[in-house]
Amino acid sequence: MLLMKNFLPPVLMPTRITYKSDTLIDYIYYNLGNKQNADTKIISGFFQDISDHLPNYLVIYNESRNVKKITGQ
Repeated sequence: MLLMKNFLPPVLMPTRITYKSDTLIDYIYYNLGNKQNADTKIISGFFQDISDHLPNYLVIYNESRNVKKITGQ
């Protein structure tokens, strides 16, 4: 149902790893709506070697900057 509403999962790899199994138990979903453009960047991943559980993160930012140029005399 989330996919039908354009919510996407950035992390698709297992977030809990044991000797017997690998499972994806932590979910993050995002929906940028109509605000996504070519300057929108998405970074996701997870921290490693903390325990059998890998905490994940998501960063959404816009690379464009409105820089006001100052001209000299």
